[in-house]
Amino acid sequence: MGLITRICKGLRFSRVSENGYYKVRSTDDPRSDRHGYVYEHRLVAEKKIGRKLASNEVVHHKDRNKKNNKPSNLRVMGRSEHSKLHSRERSRQSGK
Repeated sequence: MGLITRICKGLRFSRVSENGYYKVRSTDDPRSDRHGYVYEHRLVAEKKIGRKLASNEVVHHKDRNKKNNKPSNLRVMGRSEHSKLHSRERSRQSGK
């Protein structure tokens, strides 16, 4: 049984998206793609915070592993804050 099945009952079928994230089947979700899939990490984060994500919020994987959707590894943050975080990480890696 997958993590999302334990957290959001009824969502059992998953696949990996072209950008490396797990997606789960949820045809009744208004955010689902044309095949009826939504990003698992977004659903897990919403369950963790007890509400839907706002349009300006993203889910950050603390360990940078796109497939680690444990609630403890996910952090909800604003798009701008998320971009700045990754920009700082890239700067540190390049030695700037």
